[in-house]
Amino acid sequence: MREFNDYEFRGAFMTIFIDIEWLLSDCISMLLVGENELQLDLMEFITPKYMLDQKVSLLSQILKSRHKDTYNVYKSDLEELRKFRKLRNNFAHKKIELDNKNQRLHFLQVLNHRIDKSINHSFDELNDLWEKLKEILKRMKSLIDEVVRLKST
Repeated sequence: MREFNDYEFRGAFMTIFIDIEWLLSDCISMLLVGENELQLDLMEFITPKYMLDQKVSLLSQILKSRHKDTYNVYKSDLEELRKFRKLRNNFAHKKIELDNKNQRLHFLQVLNHRIDKSINHSFDELNDLWEKLKEILKRMKSLIDEVVRLKST
């Protein structure tokens, strides 16, 4: 059985979260100002200032109010993405401890003057979550293509 390193998990998950958040910012800015210099200015503001959940909420509102049909197509993907907020924040902000023997990843945090390991996932759970995230990334790439199409008509 292969042993994993914490950076393999953190690196893989954070990379996909960053890619998804970039696409969300791209969609939001393109929908609001089109493809031009202003889009890059808006992305420059949105990307670091808005958290994942805020980006999902803003994009959902824009689509719902301006492109209801597109919103209906991607609504479940955006709602599914919201479920990953805690996982994304755990990978971004908590220490990771791997238990390769029992195939578990623990997120460490200090609670009540002690190290708490209660937030954990089996490697199988993480693999399932990874597959869901890859599918969401694929759907977000499809959404950006749809936004480009909408803005060109």
